[in-house]
Amino acid sequence: MASMATQTELRPGDGWRFMPCSLEEYDVNLYNGFLPREQPLLRLTNSYYSPWENMTDNFRKYMVAGIFRQKIRELPVLSTEHLQDMREYRRACVILSFLSHSYIWGHNEVPETTLPKQLSIPWCTISNKLGIVPILTNTTSVLWNWEFLNDGCSDFASSNLYTSVTFTGTTDESWFFTVSTMIEAKGGDILHYGGIVLDAVHSDSIQQAIYGLDGMTDTIKQMITIIKRMPESNDPYLFYWKLRKYFAGWENMEEAGIEHGVIYEDADAIDYNGNSYPKNSFIKFKGASAAQSSVIQVLDILLGIKHFNTEENSASSEANNQCNSVNKHLNKAPGSPYLLEMRKYMTRTHRQFLVDLEKICGIRSYVIKKAAEIINSGDTFSELLEINDDYLSETDSQDGYSLEQRKSLLRSYNRCVSTLKAFRDAHIEVVKVYVVSQARSSRPHNPKTAEAPSRQPRSATAAINIPENRASESDTLMNSPTLTDNERLGEKRSIGNANELAKKLQSISVQETRGPSPANKSGLAMERAEGQAILGTGGTDAISFLKNLRDETRSSRIV
Repeated sequence: MASMATQTELRPGDGWRFMPCSLEEYDVNLYNGFLPREQPLLRLTNSYYSPWENMTDNFRKYMVAGIFRQKIRELPVLSTEHLQDMREYRRACVILSFLSHSYIWGHNEVPETTLPKQLSIPWCTISNKLGIVPILTNTTSVLWNWEFLNDGCSDFASSNLYTSVTFTGTTDESWFFTVSTMIEAKGGDILHYGGIVLDAVHSDSIQQAIYGLDGMTDTIKQMITIIKRMPESNDPYLFYWKLRKYFAGWENMEEAGIEHGVIYEDADAIDYNGNSYPKNSFIKFKGASAAQSSVIQVLDILLGIKHFNTEENSASSEANNQCNSVNKHLNKAPGSPYLLEMRKYMTRTHRQFLVDLEKICGIRSYVIKKAAEIINSGDTFSELLEINDDYLSETDSQDGYSLEQRKSLLRSYNRCVSTLKAFRDAHIEVVKVYVVSQARSSRPHNPKTAEAPSRQPRSATAAINIPENRASESDTLMNSPTLTDNERLGEKRSIGNANELAKKLQSISVQETRGPSPANKSGLAMERAEGQAILGTGGTDAISFLKNLRDETRSSRIV
C-alpha cells in the first residue's frame, strides 16, 4: 500500500476546489469516501460509560432471557459531558442506536412505543451534537460501525473488516454490514474520479473527462462485484425473519405494531433542521435504508440522473415541482421526495455536501454540449428541450475537438450510466432474494424436511451469479424459527453431535407444525401474499421504489 504522502500526491482533489468548503469540512475524503478517514472508536474507555459498554456486550443474552428491557430501565441516565471528541460521540451514538432499536422492537415481543430516558436523553443529546436524527441510520449502522482486523492494514477487504456492534451477534449480520461498508469505501474512488471530471468540465478537457468517467465506471463495476457477494455469508432466512426488523424505524409501521411513532421519554429531540419536538410526544422517523447512502446520491448528481415523484396528487409532489422549477438545465437535485427525505437521515455535513455539489455540477450538460452534433434530437431525447437555445449555440466545431473525440465522450458517459443501472439491477436482485422471496414463501413447518421453504431463495442467487458455497443440511436445520439466535450458534458449534441435535429438533417439531407464533410475526418479519406490497425499512414499497430508480437511471442515457 502506498504511503500517505504518495496517496496525497496522487489525489490532490483539484476537481473539488469549486466547492465552497474543503472536503475535510464536509467530513468526506478521497480514500474512504463518506467513511471516516480513521477507524471508528471500538470502545469508550472512560469508566463512567461502562454501563453503556457493558450493556452492549451483554444485551443479546438479556434479550434471549427476556430481561433486556428491564435491564435498560435499571441503567443510570448518563451525562454526555465526559465525551471528549467526535470519535467518542460517534461511538456513543452507535451504541445507543443499537440498544434503542433493540428495546423498541424486542426479541419475539410486542414493540414498545416509549423509549425510556436512560436511552432517549443521551441519544438525543448526542444526535443533536452530531447533526443527525436519533434513529438507526446508514451512518450509525455502517459508516461508524466497522473495524480493521489486521493491525497496520487499512485495506477495506472482507478479510480485514468486521462489524463493531450487531443486533444478533451472528456472522450473517456482520457480513451484511461488511458488504455495505466495502461498497461505501468505494466512495473514495467515486469522489476522486468525479473530481477529475468536474475539473475537466471547467477546463474543457474531453480527454480528462473520459478518463474520469471511465474511472467511475470501473469503480461502480467493483461495487457490483461486492454487492453480489452478499449470499456468501448472509443467510436470507436469518436476515428476513430475525434481523431485518431491527433496521425499521417508527414511521409507516402501523402494520408492524407501531401506529403513532415513539415517545422519547423526557428527551429534547430535534429534526434535521434543528426544530424541536414537544417533549414526550410521539415522533416518527424512518429506519435505516440504503437510500441514505451518500455515495449513491453523489453518483446520481455527478451523472445528472433525475428521479421523479411517483405519488399522484401528493403534497410532496407539489413541493418537489417547486424545487425542480428553481434549478436550471440538468443540475437538478433528485426529484423523488423519498430520496430527498433520506438526506435528512445523513449527517449535517454530508447533506450539505450533496446540496453544494448540485450547485456546481454540470457534467451532463457538458456532455450534451459537446455531443450535440451527434445525438438524436427526436422524441427519444426530450431532455434537449430543457436546454436554452443560447446554451446550445455555444456548441460548434471550432473548439478543436474532433467528432471521434465527442463520440468517445458520449460513449464513456453512457457506459457509466449503464453501469450504475446494472448496480441498481444487482441491488434489486438482492432484495428479491433476501426480502421478497422470504415474505412470499411460507415459513418452514418441519425443520427436518430436505426441501425446507426457508432455503428456496438460495436458488435465486443464480440471478446474481453467486456460486452457492454455504448451503448445507446443517444450515437448513439451524433455520428453525423457534431456536433462539444464541441456541442456533451453539448448535452450529456442536453440529457434530448428531444425536443431541436430533433430540432438539424432535422436541420442537410438534410446535413447528402449528406454524409461526404471533410473536415471531412482530415487526417487519411477516408473510405477504402475492400482490401485497412489501415494506422496506424506510416504510416504502421496496421493489417498486428500486425499480423506479433503476428505470430512471436507464432512461438517462443520452441517445
